[in-house]
Amino acid sequence: MSDCLGHTGSMRPIPDHGELSCKGSNRLEDMRAVIAGGDSGIGRAVTIAYAREGAEDDATDKDC
Repeated sequence: MSDCLGHTGSMRPIPDHGELSCKGSNRLEDMRAVIAGGDSGIGRAVTIAYAREGAEDDATDKDC
């Protein structure tokens, strides 16, 4: 599993994908999204943001 993308533990500074900083307001409630590349980088941040906004989302990655 260590070969999968999305591992950020050794990065300095640790990237902020919105896990703690993103506050949602349910603007996407009852909507769905499919996000490619949702395990790292921008895709990860978008996945978190959509979920915080109330969307039902599926994040995918071709390698993991």
